[in-house]
Amino acid sequence: MELKNSLNKYFYTLIILLFFCFFSNEVLAGTETCTTGLDTSYKTGDTTDVTVSFQGETDFPNDGMIDFQFDMDFDVSGATLSTCSFDGSAVLSININTLEVTRQSDGSTVMAFMPNSCTFNGIVNPSYVQTTDSYNCNTYDNALFLLDSGTEAGSSITVNSLSATNVEPADLNPASQGTVTVSFTTKNALSSSDKIKITFGSGFDLTSVGSSDGACSTMDGTITTSVSSQVVTLTRGGGSTQSAAAETCTIANVINPTSGGSTGTYTIQTTTLANQARDQDISVTADTILTCSNGTFFLSSLDDKLCGEEFYSRLILASVL
Repeated sequence: MELKNSLNKYFYTLIILLFFCFFSNEVLAGTETCTTGLDTSYKTGDTTDVTVSFQGETDFPNDGMIDFQFDMDFDVSGATLSTCSFDGSAVLSININTLEVTRQSDGSTVMAFMPNSCTFNGIVNPSYVQTTDSYNCNTYDNALFLLDSGTEAGSSITVNSLSATNVEPADLNPASQGTVTVSFTTKNALSSSDKIKITFGSGFDLTSVGSSDGACSTMDGTITTSVSSQVVTLTRGGGSTQSAAAETCTIANVINPTSGGSTGTYTIQTTTLANQARDQDISVTADTILTCSNGTFFLSSLDDKLCGEEFYSRLILASVL
């Protein structure tokens, strides 16, 4: 009786093992080597081509499928399949952020350990700086049983560039207090809670800038202004997502440097609420604060572009003519 029970136990154990061997694709799955390259650009918001190279331990049948899973911050909704290295035709389908390439039975089986690749067009990078989550690639047979599976480390996405940037004080008189106009064109959309950060040279006095002194006429919603050292931050609130476009913002009560000469370059940067950079220009053209010939005398009430001896020289010249 004990022998019979023992045999029954081994029999059922064998049945369970066979079940997992034949029906569990997790047990059968081999290892896939994946290498993913953003062929065109690693910058935020850029549209790029992506080539995925893969090499599995199991034959890849001519009616099988391979999928490539991207971080959710990529936009793959407009992706197209350019080419694959294996022969025969293939069809691309998109399932959320997974690209699924299904072979159409008109090519040959790809033998195990043979290197292959597929190239996709029209993939949009994440809109803010980050190291993306890992990529995954998996091959399946035509019954969607997993053959091989692999993972590759994510990509480092770098900041993109603002264009048409300018920071313009109300005037260029020394120690003049006024409203600065900031203009720029974004590459990436601004969400309703994003920030615009403007860095001024050390000579500017920002202590009079208050929480309601910032505004952006090209955006809806509200703007809250804060100052930290030489950085003025304009934080959006209550509006809608702002598509990439030319933008204009203003900051009141900025006091110019007290001495003439270059202000030093400015910096403009757009970020998420969590301070993850989207676009920036770290070398916005400097302005030149006016300098009087005698170093102190400034006639801003008469002409905000002329001072001291230069003013009188022009006045005398005009009277002669």
